[in-house]
Amino acid sequence: MAKIFLGTLNIDGKPAVPGTKYGRAMGLQHSPRIGIGDTQPWKDITWDIIGDVLVASYNVLLDVDWQVLNFFCLSGGRLVNIDHLPFVIRLPAGGPDLSEPTELRQMVRQLDRPENDYLSWGQDETEYSNAHLAWMPQMDYNPSYRADGSDKGMGWRPVLDPVRIQVDDTRVGQQVWVWTKSGHGYVGILSEYSDYDLMLESACHPIVGSDRKHFGETDGDRVVIDRSGVWCVQPYQGGLPG
Repeated sequence: MAKIFLGTLNIDGKPAVPGTKYGRAMGLQHSPRIGIGDTQPWKDITWDIIGDVLVASYNVLLDVDWQVLNFFCLSGGRLVNIDHLPFVIRLPAGGPDLSEPTELRQMVRQLDRPENDYLSWGQDETEYSNAHLAWMPQMDYNPSYRADGSDKGMGWRPVLDPVRIQVDDTRVGQQVWVWTKSGHGYVGILSEYSDYDLMLESACHPIVGSDRKHFGETDGDRVVIDRSGVWCVQPYQGGLPG
């Protein structure tokens, strides 16, 4: 399973190590703000590519209740920018019935079981009470619901849904970031494209991804990428080298 290293947990605007325990104040309005910001050295978050989304490889925040996540718009989804790339950050979607082909079923079956016994919050809620889904990869039983105010033993394992762009003539001359299926990123100016390749000028290969295998060939500051190995293409608003 390909991994991507991206972003850093922020608590009240300060970078924090993944797996930090949350210290909630009295009242939601006084709770320390939670988010994912630009990548900071030694505090980067590891993500797994599952289908069309990125899922945190572990709970990035521990002992946090669903109400806090929802208060900061981290449950149903909101737009964020991480390292000049746009994503929608949210909780996993899907109910407790793992016989249905939901996003959550993919995650429960494909992700590695965590070292601790923390469950993770999901989006799905019960119809008659204030409770949301609690799940864990490789569970021996179907996910169940926990009261929204529960925090002990509960964690935040977010999903990042990349904002993708369609490669066409309107994108030529624009800065783009290309993710490969092996978890590597290339950034540059889209100069040419075909059904088989993407060509980036003024390109570089940032230090991301899980290994050195990729689907690109370099020619100076030009990169040609085999489209069969492309996971997604995103708009990029940062600077380029040189």
